[in-house]
Amino acid sequence: MRMLRFVIAGLIVVGGGFAAFHFLQKPGAARAAAPKPPTVSTVVLAPLTTNLADTGQVRLVQVGLTATLVGDQAQSAWNTHLAAIQDATIGALRARTAAQLNGAQAMGQLAADLEAAYDKILGDAGKVRAIYFTQFVVQ
Repeated sequence: MRMLRFVIAGLIVVGGGFAAFHFLQKPGAARAAAPKPPTVSTVVLAPLTTNLADTGQVRLVQVGLTATLVGDQAQSAWNTHLAAIQDATIGALRARTAAQLNGAQAMGQLAADLEAAYDKILGDAGKVRAIYFTQFVVQ
């Protein structure tokens, strides 16, 4: 009987030690292996003014925007390819008429088109998370 108590006590100690090791070590190991969150940066595109595709009269649009980028190299790539980003922005605007830029849905579509164009320019360096229009004037 005495031997049985020692065996049971030994199993409890060994089992408790194993359980403590198992449950206390897993979170620390998972935390160490967790990937670093991606870098998020914000860039500002200075206001651009260009003609619209309206026929019969000259219509202008002036747009300023801020973009949120994700990726360790995204902001550097944005600065490197700024001329291409400005060209893509002007191209997207010149392809539209004043009527096509009217309303929230039109603004959302323009933002989506610009995101796709910017993502293509940035390549593997980063992605555009969001575009915010900070200035938008149609004349």
